[in-house]
Amino acid sequence: ILSLRGEKRQEEEQEEHRYHVWERINGFFERSFTLPKTVKADEISAHFRDGILHIEMPKAPEAKSRKISIKAEQ
Repeated sequence: ILSLRGEKRQEEEQEEHRYHVWERINGFFERSFTLPKTVKADEISAHFRDGILHIEMPKAPEAKSRKISIKAEQ
C-alpha cells in the first residue's frame, strides 16, 4: 500500500478578477493506494517540483508487455 500524507495551506490567488478554485482550502489530507504485485516496491521514487508530486513505480520484468503471435485460420 502506498500512502500519501500532506498539508494544504490556504493560498489566495487573484489576477485581475480571476480566481482559482481548489479541491480543499486547507488542512491535512491522506490518500492510500493498493499497488499491484507487479510493481517493484523497493525501487519506488518520488519528487515534488512546481507544486506537482511525481511518483515513479517501475514494473517487474515479468509484468512488462510482450508480443504474442496469433495464427489466423481460414
